[in-house]
Amino acid sequence: MTQEYNKIYQASINHIKAIEEKLKELTIQFETQKVKTEINLLDNSDIKQIFNITDRTVSTWSSNGTLTPIKVAGKVYYDLKDINQMLEKAKNPLKKKE
Repeated sequence: MTQEYNKIYQASINHIKAIEEKLKELTIQFETQKVKTEINLLDNSDIKQIFNITDRTVSTWSSNGTLTPIKVAGKVYYDLKDINQMLEKAKNPLKKKE
């Protein structure tokens, strides 16, 4: 009876360890996916403060497509990815024609 009990006990322990490993894998996948899908939004006041610009400039950037506004519950936001792309374009101006 004791030997049978030990086999069942060991099988249970192995099963629990396998579940723990799977949970660790799923947690890592979830955290990785969470980081990939996370959205960082900035509002007008954030944009104005970061770039030291006026409301009018933010409005111009929105209307000319420099930044794409995202409206949520009546408030306008801007995706941090768009801002980073705008900065990359500014760092890499077009080469002058020779």
